[in-house]
Amino acid sequence: MAVRLRLHRSLSLALSWGLMAACAAQGLDDFERTGLDLRSVVAAEHRAQLSLVPAPAGLGQGSALRLAWTAERGDWVECCYQDEALRDLPPPAAAGTCSLGLALWAEAFADLKYLAVRACDQEGETFEWRVPPGEAARTGWRRLDLQIGAATSSGHWGPWKDGVESGNGRIDPPLRLQGYAIAFGGEPARAGQVLIDQVAVHGGTQP
Repeated sequence: MAVRLRLHRSLSLALSWGLMAACAAQGLDDFERTGLDLRSVVAAEHRAQLSLVPAPAGLGQGSALRLAWTAERGDWVECCYQDEALRDLPPPAAAGTCSLGLALWAEAFADLKYLAVRACDQEGETFEWRVPPGEAARTGWRRLDLQIGAATSSGHWGPWKDGVESGNGRIDPPLRLQGYAIAFGGEPARAGQVLIDQVAVHGGTQP
């Protein structure tokens, strides 16, 4: 029975991801390249160790982004694309949002609070959307979906001009995928990692 349940779960995840990929309006990043165009240059406690690694079997394909941290990490770690590698997001649909999906591989009981996706608009204002990783007791891939829009944002900040924040809280297109962050719960800090792959967006309008 346990084997059948695991098989059913795997097939359901694969089918769900396949349907999402089939209707995707725009693939944003599959990490199929040799050079790494992301960086983590924040304070040491929020700095991630980044690399491209072979994706484990399942929802990932080819290469995946490995985002790792040490036991000295803070409440979150983050990374961002280099300026020339920012990915354009399609304009939101009439509903005011588009759906961004990705595959996340995580270890069991990793004390992950949420994964955040960040994007910046034309004025340099950064917006963040958060989603819980789910299934904390399971090691492996899971598919996560976020609704990207001004009303669904978990927070926004910047830009700063002469030391004063000048953002207006509105998304001034074009909106570009900026990076990722992992936030942690209240367990004692320990080293760990996640993998991110197959980042795609659908449900927006075509530019």
